[in-house]
Amino acid sequence: MNTKNLVLLGCLTSAACLTAHAGNLGKRYISAGVGYAEIQPDSEYGVGNISGFSSGLSFNLPVLQTADSFGLDVGIDGGFLTAEEMDDAQWDGSVSLVGYLPVTKRITPFVAVSAGSAWVESFNNSAFIYGGTVGVEFDLTDKWSATVSTGILHDNDADDDQWNASASVTYWATEQVGFGLDYSYSDNDFVDVNYVGASFSVGL
Repeated sequence: MNTKNLVLLGCLTSAACLTAHAGNLGKRYISAGVGYAEIQPDSEYGVGNISGFSSGLSFNLPVLQTADSFGLDVGIDGGFLTAEEMDDAQWDGSVSLVGYLPVTKRITPFVAVSAGSAWVESFNNSAFIYGGTVGVEFDLTDKWSATVSTGILHDNDADDDQWNASASVTYWATEQVGFGLDYSYSDNDFVDVNYVGASFSVGL
């Protein structure tokens, strides 16, 4: 089985790492996160569920804010995931561009595109990956926000598309200290992945 297709998830499309106003869109910050992935290979491979553990860093930089509140952010993400049962690991990195425009004071749709690279230890090679995401952020209070999103990630080396959906909640205790929880589900031709994660963010 091609383990390269096991772990193309998490912040590669920046979907699970995005939020606005009470959250992260339009905010300059750095974030560190950890997570757990339950990887379910297709039955044809005869392999049971696999546990994966991840960690990563993200940096978000607002680059444009217009008078009508349209904004653009640039995100830089890097991560590591290990699949213990297969004694394998993956490193990945990506850059994303996120455009957003509030439709009300508390509802902000966004669109993101990303590109990067994933390197799998067992294959000792890297793959070019790119994707797109659409989503909506909801400001629940002045400190709490929730985000839902869906997107596609393409692995150019394996010529495989992965669909994903995610939901996250962010709480900024102060302007400089934030916390997040997120869940995502992804599916491609080889595996289904359920992922839960937590993050700690520092506003800059």
